[in-house]
Amino acid sequence: MLLPRSGFELSHAARGTVRPSEQIRRERCSRKRKGICPQAGCKQKYNPRVLLCAGLLRIRGDIVLKVIFACVHNAGRSQMAAAYFNHLADPTRAQAISAGTEPGERVHPEVEAVMHEVGIDLSHAKPRKLTMELAEGAQLLITMGCGDNCPYLPGLQRDDWPLHDPKGLKIEEVRAIRDEIKSRVQDLLRQERLA
Repeated sequence: MLLPRSGFELSHAARGTVRPSEQIRRERCSRKRKGICPQAGCKQKYNPRVLLCAGLLRIRGDIVLKVIFACVHNAGRSQMAAAYFNHLADPTRAQAISAGTEPGERVHPEVEAVMHEVGIDLSHAKPRKLTMELAEGAQLLITMGCGDNCPYLPGLQRDDWPLHDPKGLKIEEVRAIRDEIKSRVQDLLRQERLA
């Protein structure tokens, strides 16, 4: 059964939660539903807002997975992880963002350099603060080995990748961190069946 396109749906599409060009299927929701299904003869109640916010709408039969990669300054590891994820994942099925608890002024130059070597441009990437608004619609939070300084968001599945901070390291060491991040991203995509 298909939901009609609504202004609310389109506003979510602009934020990357759903794509307006796709057919969105209604899924069962454990929360209270409101309104009546618009399909002729169907008296089941539903609330598109609840379904969208709960991440229970499907696109082409697949859940849209939103992943947050987070560290303290959002200037190195989390930027590389989100860039690799978005580069390797099917954008109609998954997307990643990166953020930090105390965002720096810019992405570390050594991080920009090693990502440029593999064809990923981070010159326009800007560190940003992790907020509840930014995390809206996300299902998974991956922190970058920042210990007690790592962010916590209630309600999200969480994983931690114990990675060294690339700031100030020799270029060879930053390349090794980059390659480990790529390997971990590929493992995550296989695990979520998004590869």
